[in-house]
Amino acid sequence: MLTLNHIFAAERLAPASIAAALHRVPEPRLARALPWLAQERRDVFTAYQSTQKGDPAATLRRRQNLASFVQMPDLTMLFAGLWTVAGCRDRPRREIGADPNVRVLIEEFGTCLEFAGEPEGNWTWFDLVPSTAMSDYTGRLRIANPTARNMMRLAENFDVEIAAIEAQNALSAAPPDWAEMIVTGLELRALPASWAARLREWRGVYLIVDQTDGARYVGSAYGADNLLGRWRAHVQGDQGITAKLRARNPAHFHFAILERMAPDDPAEDVIAREMTWIARLDTRRHGLNA
Repeated sequence: MLTLNHIFAAERLAPASIAAALHRVPEPRLARALPWLAQERRDVFTAYQSTQKGDPAATLRRRQNLASFVQMPDLTMLFAGLWTVAGCRDRPRREIGADPNVRVLIEEFGTCLEFAGEPEGNWTWFDLVPSTAMSDYTGRLRIANPTARNMMRLAENFDVEIAAIEAQNALSAAPPDWAEMIVTGLELRALPASWAARLREWRGVYLIVDQTDGARYVGSAYGADNLLGRWRAHVQGDQGITAKLRARNPAHFHFAILERMAPDDPAEDVIAREMTWIARLDTRRHGLNA
């Protein structure tokens, strides 16, 4: 039976030097994005791990390395990488909240809210440095989700069986079929590169649903960056970009594709298809199309 400590030993890492972090996130928005962040926005993911308190902080203080795992949609845990613990310090909460990477977590994912505004007091901050050790296993090493709730474990007491070693990095999942792709306004700012590339290729007609009240808007995308460019234009500010969307917060928008069209379809054909969808869904009288 191949276990996690066998892997550590093969990499010449002493389990007694390692804390294992099991990131199980209750907020659905962040839970879906956390593997993407671990793969594609490493600084933001590192900042997410750098703020600890209570028992997890006490465990990490005693270790030289942090091995991180993120929970995947199938509830298994996937290895996100190894970090060196360069030190820890009491850091003013106000200063943490001003950190650019923590700002991303607050503003785009609604987490780390204890550092929002002008909070008083200090918080334990760990200076974590990404390590190249075990990099071949990043996104490939999979373990079962332990039943115990503790999120920070001593590696020598956490010798779990390896469930799988994937052929490819699975942190950044392949994009779904266009008909199944639903993206939130906040996720558009942190899309995996493979998802962004696919949306950049596609022209078509799309639907926005404001999750606060179910109001709907039908739009079309063509030209530079196609669907990706148009969707990101909707969320680049604090308000929507059309007359009826302008009073709404794009953070609450969900985007889906009603009809995908070819990358070289003329703009007038895309617009014509948009008009048919507006008529069928009646989003002028009962929606957000002006």
